[in-house]
Amino acid sequence: MLGSPPGTHRTELAAAAPIPAAPSIGDMGKPADPLQRRPDLIAAERRLAASNARIGAAIGEYYPKLSLSALLGSATAVSAGTLFSGGATQAAGLLGLRWRLFDFGRINAEVGEAKGKDAEALAAYRQAVLHADETLLQAADARAQAQTESARAAIATFKALGGGWDTSADPVRLSSAD
Repeated sequence: MLGSPPGTHRTELAAAAPIPAAPSIGDMGKPADPLQRRPDLIAAERRLAASNARIGAAIGEYYPKLSLSALLGSATAVSAGTLFSGGATQAAGLLGLRWRLFDFGRINAEVGEAKGKDAEALAAYRQAVLHADETLLQAADARAQAQTESARAAIATFKALGGGWDTSADPVRLSSAD
């Protein structure tokens, strides 16, 4: 799983060391910073942006569309003497106009549908954010409970040993600031 042969890290793991302190959630910047890195929130935000863009595309159907086409070709059979002569080439241009002039009712329905889907995407984004805030709070609560249990276990150990420990000589201290 580590991408190395078995036994490679045995010497590093053999020495006993204190459990490293986990970084506090406050060290990660503003409370919203960890949430902005979550892939589910990024995906929900992109779905909301795409839904918003579909509203603009639906509203764009109210306006006429212009198209320009061009054609350049040869009107003669390919032979040695007529290929590049003046009458051999032909050019054509075409300007097109498409406007859903008598279809505004359907366009209104398409815009309404796009707005409805945008409201649905917004609700899904808000739900994803609330779920992420809830998950973050559960993790912070679990960490606080683990720290409490660690302190209780240390107290039980000290009581079992009869007390008398010196906190200045103890390399691993429980910090009340965490």
